[in-house]
Amino acid sequence: DDFTFLDALKYDINTLTEPLLTVTDSDPKDVPLRPTQLSRYKKNGTGAPPESFRISVCSSKEREIEVLYDEILDLFNRDPELRPKDIVVMVSDIGEYAEIISSVFGSVHDEQWKRRIPFSICDRNAVQSSPFLRTFLEILELPERSFSLPAVSGILSSEPVRNRYGLSEDDCRVITAWAKEAGIRTDTGLDSSRSFSRLNSFSYGLERMMLGAVMPSEDPYEEAGGEVLPYSSIEGNGIRAAAAFRKFVRTLADAVKELSTPRTASGWQAFINGMVRELFSTRDFEEDFMLLTEAIGDMAKYSGAAIDAAGKAPGDPLIPLQVLRTFLTDRLGREPSGSTFITGKVCFCTMIPMRSIPFRHIFLVGFGQDVYPRRSETSGFDLMARHRMRGDRDRRDEDRYM
Repeated sequence: DDFTFLDALKYDINTLTEPLLTVTDSDPKDVPLRPTQLSRYKKNGTGAPPESFRISVCSSKEREIEVLYDEILDLFNRDPELRPKDIVVMVSDIGEYAEIISSVFGSVHDEQWKRRIPFSICDRNAVQSSPFLRTFLEILELPERSFSLPAVSGILSSEPVRNRYGLSEDDCRVITAWAKEAGIRTDTGLDSSRSFSRLNSFSYGLERMMLGAVMPSEDPYEEAGGEVLPYSSIEGNGIRAAAAFRKFVRTLADAVKELSTPRTASGWQAFINGMVRELFSTRDFEEDFMLLTEAIGDMAKYSGAAIDAAGKAPGDPLIPLQVLRTFLTDRLGREPSGSTFITGKVCFCTMIPMRSIPFRHIFLVGFGQDVYPRRSETSGFDLMARHRMRGDRDRRDEDRYM
């Protein structure tokens, strides 16, 4: 019977025999076989093993996906009959790699259509797959983080926010460059008194940007607190983008200030509806907004049930931001994204036990020695982990069936 390279490798692993191959040359294509293996492994015409199994070591997650893209593109070039639906890529953590996958596989321009590989990403939860929910949760974290330019520009560049203010991806990149050149680094309070730190605040930088759009840069503007040097790089259609950025920053800053105030569940619902209306365009994200609304409704229901169980007088308790953020992150993180497994494109998915994989080529990404097999992290007060019983879930045992 024909004995493939992969068959030989599996046999060696199961029987703990000597390695099948020994690399003695710097050229990876020249990999001589051990003489002891020649009797049970049929060489191809070149004397080298076929490429039925390969391991690539990469320096970073980004490099992994770049190498993967080149390998898949090479497969299509060598096999005209191969179709995207014949390839699956299984990822150790789809949440960590989703943005990188979209960046590498989705960055092909129209003039490079021959290098475009259709792909789909499944097995993500609602937050991982929705820029609307992901950006909303980032805004909820701003009161406890620095109101810095990277954080603000990251929120502005998300699709639902930039659509709300009529900006493109290129506009967002240009605005970020303007803000850096205008000296914006972080916010010291939009209404703070003049100090040295205010020179790097959003209020002072936005003042420079708007003045530069209407007056020459060599004429400092005199005001009660001192001189403001206009930023002169904004002109033409850039004035509209700068004005949209100014409106966005002020709206976001007002929302962040209000987030620190505890509210009832109904109060949070009204506040979030207003915040979403001011900061987001929900035209393409109606389902995500409905998920958010349902999650807040569940929070109101659970808080009422907790009051009844405690025997306290009925009423709406005040919910601080930390509780709201933790609840929504957990609740929305358990919602499936609704993406299908087989779509006719190159499929990116996670490894699930007993999942059928009807594909000709299978790639595994993100399975370093520090990641796989997974380890179960337990808390000191977890009694189930301390006294394990048959049937308890164990991630390492699950990975044995992958």
